[in-house]
Amino acid sequence: MNCGIGSRAVIECQLVTAKHRKERNSRMQKTQLSPAVVLGADVSALNVVRSLGRKGVRVFVVGNNAKDYAAASRYAKFVFCEDLTDERKVISVLMSISRNTGRKAVLIATSDLHVLHISRNRDLLRMSYEFVLPDHGVIETLMDKRRFHDFADRHGFPVPMTVFSNNKPELVKIADQLLYPCVVKPLYRTAYWSQHVPPDKKVMKVVSARDLREKIEALHALNQPLIVQEWIPGGDEEVYFCLAYLDRAGRALALFTGRKLRQYPPLTGVTSMAESIKSEQLAELTKAVFAEARCIGLCSLECKYESLTDSFKITEPTVGRVDLQEGISTHAGIDIPFIAYQDALGLSPSDQTGILEGVKWINEPYELNSLLSRDSSNGTARGSFFKHYKGKRSYAVTAADDPGPFLRFVAVAGWRGLRYLRKAISN
Repeated sequence: MNCGIGSRAVIECQLVTAKHRKERNSRMQKTQLSPAVVLGADVSALNVVRSLGRKGVRVFVVGNNAKDYAAASRYAKFVFCEDLTDERKVISVLMSISRNTGRKAVLIATSDLHVLHISRNRDLLRMSYEFVLPDHGVIETLMDKRRFHDFADRHGFPVPMTVFSNNKPELVKIADQLLYPCVVKPLYRTAYWSQHVPPDKKVMKVVSARDLREKIEALHALNQPLIVQEWIPGGDEEVYFCLAYLDRAGRALALFTGRKLRQYPPLTGVTSMAESIKSEQLAELTKAVFAEARCIGLCSLECKYESLTDSFKITEPTVGRVDLQEGISTHAGIDIPFIAYQDALGLSPSDQTGILEGVKWINEPYELNSLLSRDSSNGTARGSFFKHYKGKRSYAVTAADDPGPFLRFVAVAGWRGLRYLRKAISN
């Protein structure tokens, strides 16, 4: 390169050269980054795909539908798996990806079932993948609601009053002894619940013994293991969560607290809107629970705030995987998926700036459900529906640099909107 002979030209030359060197080093760094494989292709997976893909990581998503949101991302390469509930087929696909990449990849799960797949095959997978999981016994304790309830009760952690049912006779017996309303959900997230029960039915509020039996019978789940818990008063805004990442020594590299603003269906459903908040009380509870359980890696704690006692009651932990609303962390100052990626590779996680409070995270597919089903009885009337949209917003699907998932959402929403309009006209 001929940069001229004047001092100004020399300085300009040095600046240009430095710029080229920086760009070259950046490209080299990206090509040297280990790939990542994400099990699942839904919104939870999209959170991870965008977090890592924007940093130059090559990301593979494993799913059974090429039209899923993460599969439509420009930051991911979709890999088809015929049946994501079949452990043998999932492991076979993972090993095939490893052979094709020719190097170890970071493995990240998005569902309880996939965590179990990975954990049961960890010795085989460790030859081809990097991942951080606690011992299998820890996973079972945190994932099995009966075992977790016993664990929490034994160590004095706050949990709702809880009873269990394994079959129809047990359910009929306890149904007549409960105080209502209650919450009922599966004891285990088995393949049956994944394949046969829609997401909005995995947690249900019941108001009487008859209501309990009828709702479970409609799902053909009378003989499925169930957990029934006391109903803690309060709306969707009283549901709080702490997203965490613990390194191999159990040190908390990330503790991100937030709360839900809306769920679909209301009170018992999937997060459609959440916001970041700072809660030392919840963060300390989360640290204490997972430290006592000897948990490491990705985990989270969901709680219901009880205003009468000014305290949280634990409704559900997760272990070994990202949560649905994990994407809010990347928009509010703590990029948990990238922290997990770095720690799996033994790298020092990037410096975090702390939680930016008041950032809203909107899960468009479920927020659309909330909008279409709004009515005055559940607090989602037109006048109050958009009250949470003030301030900084982030989105689960919509992104200017990654339009594919949004276009997929528009296509799906368009068909649903037409069906909704047709139904409204017919009524």
